[in-house]
Amino acid sequence: MFPNLDAPEQTPSAVSKGYFARMLGISPGRVSQLIEQGLPVRLDGRIDVDDGREWFEANVNRRASDPDPAPAAQMSQLAEARLARERAHSELLQQKAAKQAGRLVDRATVERAAFERARAERDAHIGFAARVAPRIAAELGVDTRALFAALDREMREHLNRLADTPLVDLLDEEIEDG
Repeated sequence: MFPNLDAPEQTPSAVSKGYFARMLGISPGRVSQLIEQGLPVRLDGRIDVDDGREWFEANVNRRASDPDPAPAAQMSQLAEARLARERAHSELLQQKAAKQAGRLVDRATVERAAFERARAERDAHIGFAARVAPRIAAELGVDTRALFAALDREMREHLNRLADTPLVDLLDEEIEDG
């Protein structure tokens, strides 16, 4: 929020070109044009508020249909609202373009795919003990049933620990590793 222009005690004595533009409700480019037309500027490039206002009032034609212009603070608020609207519109257009280009996908589709992938991985892990127990038992010369039971128990405990780990913790680890 910018200072009330009717309360000089709140306005600095010298301001930047951008700040002066906001005070008047005009663009910084317009202030540059006014400087070329004679708007006084200090040696440090700042604009003395009182001198700048006086010059502006004396040299810039106001619309005849608007004898009582809105205060500059209201003008700057309107400009800020318009800028916010334009930014939101731009973001919406960027999202539409990204979706059409295939860089954005539907959240529900991604969640379904992640769920199905996790289910397939869980099933593959659970079946791991049954697939490898006979081969490992033969290599080691141990009882197949005992080895299967031990591998199955350990795999299920491992999967339970993973299931109990909050997704945020898994993502934090991935970010740290990346």
